[in-house]
Amino acid sequence: DEEDEEDEEDEEMEVDQNQLKVVPDEDDEEWDDDQMFKMDKVIGMAVKSRMEEAKAAKQQSSMSLVLKLRVMELIEVYLSRQQHSPQVLLLMEPLLTLAVSGGNNSNDKVGQGNAAQRISLIAKASSLFAERLCKLKSVPLLASKQQADDALELLQTLLERLNSPLQGELAAAGTVFLLRVLAAAAAAFPKALAQAEGKVRELMEKWGAKKHSNIKPGLFVRLFERHPSIAWRLADTAAAIAQQESTGWFQRAAVYDMLLALLRQRQAYAENAGPAAALFGRLAAVVQPALAGDDEPNKKKTRTASTALDLALKCLAAEETLGTGAIKTKELQEMASAFAQSSAAKNSKAVQSAAMRVATRIAAQKATPGKKRAEPEPTPKSAKKGENKMNGQTPKKKKTAASA
Repeated sequence: DEEDEEDEEDEEMEVDQNQLKVVPDEDDEEWDDDQMFKMDKVIGMAVKSRMEEAKAAKQQSSMSLVLKLRVMELIEVYLSRQQHSPQVLLLMEPLLTLAVSGGNNSNDKVGQGNAAQRISLIAKASSLFAERLCKLKSVPLLASKQQADDALELLQTLLERLNSPLQGELAAAGTVFLLRVLAAAAAAFPKALAQAEGKVRELMEKWGAKKHSNIKPGLFVRLFERHPSIAWRLADTAAAIAQQESTGWFQRAAVYDMLLALLRQRQAYAENAGPAAALFGRLAAVVQPALAGDDEPNKKKTRTASTALDLALKCLAAEETLGTGAIKTKELQEMASAFAQSSAAKNSKAVQSAAMRVATRIAAQKATPGKKRAEPEPTPKSAKKGENKMNGQTPKKKKTAASA
């Protein structure tokens, strides 16, 4: 039996070795030098063809970039001459896309082109969008409800892009511009403006609801600083965010800064006396979270309290000008006096001084109620002439050609 097994193993080994033998291929022929030289020429021609194709693609890409730069120059001329045309709004989304990507997509070989030209293209598109289009002095005039609806749809698209690190600033500029367009057409399309304000208000509420929100407040700051006529419509939402105890220090301080920016524009709050009076009426509740408590002093609380006291002083001055009488002065005075004695205020002399100024100003207003700053009346010329005679002075006469 053992011998039979050994014989079987020997047979298997012979079969395996036979399988391992390489059978010569009839197509395998040795090439001579002439054939090798011919193949070298073919390979060289193929490489040269590929290089020429790459060069042509690069030239085409460069020409495409130059053409886009020329088109943007034409757009700039169009914006300077056709500011009122609603067709301007059709340029917003393509320019924003071009400013972010440089026109680089799957079907375009811009990435293979000249890097300097591509950078120039992106910079030109960004400048054209943010500095020219979004800062037009005269906004386009909407002529139909369809155009107002298109503007609303574009506004929603820009609001969704606000959180993008590459598009955030440009999207904020475009949002403000569209709000200006809808505000200019408010008489014809009031519902469109109301819907736009609702979208921005909803976004602001989301921003104020989370202490570490991923929504950037650049849009709101831009509105409150540069476009008070629109921002006063959102002042009540900003005040409500400041009143909430769950609001973070950063959001609360940012809201105080935004409201301060509104009140620094005297003509704007005089034209929006209704929203201003509503803000004055809830002023004590707005600043209370920043001034309440006697916690251990920290930089965030001190900075927020300082901004809140500046807001209180500005509101007192504005309320004195408008004469609304809406501020709850007793409550605000008690709050400021108590905060001036707290450890948070004692940690900063500037903050303590601001708290004392608020309390002192309210006390002074109570002592002289209804007193307004008197403006000097213009003195008539006849009175001035009589005044000069009483003082023994003779008014000088102008020399004429005859007297000379």
